[in-house]
Amino acid sequence: MLSSRRRLISLVPALLGLLAACGGEEPPPVVAPAPTAAPAATEAVVAAAADTAAPAAAPPREEGHRYFVSVAACWFGGLWALTDGETAAARKEADQARCHEVVKRTYGSDDLAHYEKLRALEPNEVEKLATKLENLASSDPIDGPRKESLAKMLKVFADAQRENMFARRAADRIKKDLKGDKEPSKLSKDEADAVEPLRAHRGLEELFNFASTAGELGGEAHALAVLTAMDRMTDTRGLPRHMKIYAVGSAFSLLFGVTPPEVPADATTPLKPGTWVTYLSEVARAAGHPVPATAKTPKDRDVQAWAGVLQGFADKLEADASKVSGVTDLGKLVPAVAKRLAKEHDDDVKNAAPAPATKKK
Repeated sequence: MLSSRRRLISLVPALLGLLAACGGEEPPPVVAPAPTAAPAATEAVVAAAADTAAPAAAPPREEGHRYFVSVAACWFGGLWALTDGETAAARKEADQARCHEVVKRTYGSDDLAHYEKLRALEPNEVEKLATKLENLASSDPIDGPRKESLAKMLKVFADAQRENMFARRAADRIKKDLKGDKEPSKLSKDEADAVEPLRAHRGLEELFNFASTAGELGGEAHALAVLTAMDRMTDTRGLPRHMKIYAVGSAFSLLFGVTPPEVPADATTPLKPGTWVTYLSEVARAAGHPVPATAKTPKDRDVQAWAGVLQGFADKLEADASKVSGVTDLGKLVPAVAKRLAKEHDDDVKNAAPAPATKKK
């Protein structure tokens, strides 16, 4: 059958030749029909579809700014839990996760060595973070013009945080060495060695100074400085009273304009009794929340003065809240901390209030 088909196909040219010889006309060549123009209505529909197509997603703005705040979240540690409502059990893990995320963002992958340097606020690592920030900010229409200010804010904030880290370590050593509730009459050798890191405040002062000249970033820098000073105050809990003054004297002076009392140049010299309570009461008054006259005992005055200073911190943060950008989580943290401090103030005042007198029958 196959050979028959081949013979038939081979006869086609001969048959066509016979038709031509007999006067028949060769069939016209087959021509593909010309494309017809699309109706005007169809063109309009196509144009409308093109106009309504979803535009390409624009890259997120203020990436340099967001990056800076992610670094700040790592260094602030558990304080950042207030923005996410984390439980106490989850805070440590979440804190570590935030720092690991910074490392991945900076270097493209997680790395334990960089992670440890980040947590230790090593100056060389801070420089690399600042370089990354500037690279992210360079092409951004908002961050581009202020990339140098953002990088500088990161560096001065790192200096203040590093000071706090050393002060915290010194305070923890002192607390660990203390035995019982009795306060020593003078400093031990270990406590005397801890005085220098507790007193250090140059980084915090530079952060406050930067806030006063940073323009649109000023409110944000000031809020970071207040939060850093608040951390320093929190770390004084449990310290002997004469060590508290070393730890918070400069911070209270920068925030509330109160000069700390004279402290003996020799750190082993006993501090005059009552010096701390008197000083803290002066700071509370300067913060706008003086110790009430109902606080009679030194213990009550101490509690009330501490509460007044906490409320002073809350007032500062509430004033800064409206100046902090809502683009990052710092915009949520500042009012959250202010609210928490105000609650602590109310709780302390309530607990320290004397019980109402009962009438004798």
